[in-house]
Amino acid sequence: EYPKRERPPRRRASKEHQAFLSVRKDDLAVLVMFLCVSPNPAIDKRMTLPALIPGEIHRAQTVQAFPGGKSTHVAMVLKALGAEIRMTRSDVNKGHPEYYQDMAARLAADIPGAFYANQFGNPANPMAHERTTGPEIWAQMNHDVDAVVCGVGSGGTLTGLSRYFSRVSPHTEIVLADPVGSVLAPYIETGKIGTAGSWVVEGIGEDFIPPIADLSRVKKAYRISDKESLATARELLESELILGGSSTGTLLAAALHYCREQSAAKRVVSFVPDTGSKYLSKMYNDFWMVDQAFSNYRATATSATWCLAATRTTP
Repeated sequence: EYPKRERPPRRRASKEHQAFLSVRKDDLAVLVMFLCVSPNPAIDKRMTLPALIPGEIHRAQTVQAFPGGKSTHVAMVLKALGAEIRMTRSDVNKGHPEYYQDMAARLAADIPGAFYANQFGNPANPMAHERTTGPEIWAQMNHDVDAVVCGVGSGGTLTGLSRYFSRVSPHTEIVLADPVGSVLAPYIETGKIGTAGSWVVEGIGEDFIPPIADLSRVKKAYRISDKESLATARELLESELILGGSSTGTLLAAALHYCREQSAAKRVVSFVPDTGSKYLSKMYNDFWMVDQAFSNYRATATSATWCLAATRTTP
């Protein structure tokens, strides 16, 4: 028998397809923006169209350098959609010919007429978030945002939002959510790039500072363990029926840490950047969780208000 929970009514969707669900408790608010509707969910997909606008867009064969160790579900979906998958090694660093970025650049150079998105070095990446994601958040939040919690894969989201909010709301804090093992949070704390470790969470965290990543406005960084990330994502599914991926857990855990440290009411924005549907055999598989020694950890997400804001984006 399922426990009964009272939920407030959903507000009417706006012209931008906004939908809001809120569960009130205390004075803090965590609001999350859904940016995970695509075959290969990633916030950076917003950069693709601006990058292609100067030329003529045709239906083309997609070749993707796919890092080993990532969820095989994503590769299967992309392959089913007609993409050619080139598997790369996960035990090598940038500069090695079999590192996924190096392989992608080489493929683009070898294939006639190929376009290399290069989300790590393409200025269209942060520009897209400065022009679209930032204004969307600002409008949906009624021009009242105290903090934005981001992860960094390429750095496009954080950089674009940092630039936008520095103009419209200089007091808005930019907060980094980073997996334990990544060099980014230690860099924010010490100014030095250390040695990268390993982590299970996909899509965020790096072993280098991406060329387009501007971390100058990041005032706070949280190192989130794999255990806490996965537990938080599972807690989100259990409590709010939102099937987020592993990086969603990292961002939300960092947002909750930030909220618990505040002494005054704050409105905090974060993201659901990936869907959990590609992790059904991993973080949402109890046997996998036991095998990885993650099963005895349970996050608590009760100290902050939950205000979950959803927006539909065009794949």
